[in-house]
Amino acid sequence: MKKLICRDCGVKKELDEFRRRKRGSEVRTHQCHSCHAAEERIRSRIRRAKKDRSIAVQGMSALKRAKSARQVEAVCATMIEKFGGINRLCEVWKDLLARDLKRGGLAGMRHMEAVIRLLHYCDS
Repeated sequence: MKKLICRDCGVKKELDEFRRRKRGSEVRTHQCHSCHAAEERIRSRIRRAKKDRSIAVQGMSALKRAKSARQVEAVCATMIEKFGGINRLCEVWKDLLARDLKRGGLAGMRHMEAVIRLLHYCDS
């Protein structure tokens, strides 16, 4: 059987260890299944991190705009639901805070405003 060399790992593998370019075609990609899967996992992690940051930023903005305790509670409940629990929310927020503090500027202030709003809510 014909063999190809994977462009990523450089290992010579059987033809059936490579993905087809198109359904029904005999033409194969130059990336083996395992290298493709590893690349997709990385791509998926990056996409998830971007989505998480976006949700967190929207949540912090909503917290800052909240006028009542009921609105703050609703925003928190929505964020917890979107992240699948309080632990994941805290993890994403911590990572976002570290990134924004590293960048400097007003990005870190967003976090402080949200925390102050939460503290104000907890006191009342």
